[in-house]
Amino acid sequence: MVKVACIGDSITWGFTILRRGKLSYPAQLNELLGPDFLVKNFGVNNSCASFHSDLPYGLTRCLSAALRFNPDMVVMMLGTNDSKRINWNPLFFREGYNRILDRVLAMEQFLKVCLMVPPPVFSEFGPEPFALSNRRLECEVIPAIVEIADYRSLPLIDLHTALADRALFNDGVHPSSTGAAVIANEVYKVLNLL
Repeated sequence: MVKVACIGDSITWGFTILRRGKLSYPAQLNELLGPDFLVKNFGVNNSCASFHSDLPYGLTRCLSAALRFNPDMVVMMLGTNDSKRINWNPLFFREGYNRILDRVLAMEQFLKVCLMVPPPVFSEFGPEPFALSNRRLECEVIPAIVEIADYRSLPLIDLHTALADRALFNDGVHPSSTGAAVIANEVYKVLNLL
């Protein structure tokens, strides 16, 4: 059995998706991969890569649980919540993202890791400085993730392009079950090449 851990925020968790246990992207990915795979959802709502944010993913029980799961593959999508002005710091983002990756990559020599560029933000919920920012996502967060993936020679899935249609979202931030299916298909294509 090949074990796949999906690390991320509320987009991974499946926020706003009814029946997320069957329709979140990790659940749909499990269906695509078939019975020889076990995909587990380690998403944490509102979490960030930065350890200096309002909710650092690296300090959650979910990261520890993902490591205890001893996965063969890890798919990681963080950065959307880092785009809030209250959370954003380019140095802290890169440092936190790399700290999480270091913990994941230290698990096993043959572990396969894939990074994801977060989808667009069509609705910037909440007042500043707590609102998500698509501009910051595009101009600062995504280039940092691309840089990290390139430096570490890790495959990168561009969900910002794949989910460019607002109709794929329930609320402008969180993909619908149809949007989650797009994510699952994009991940499936890449995992099959690893």
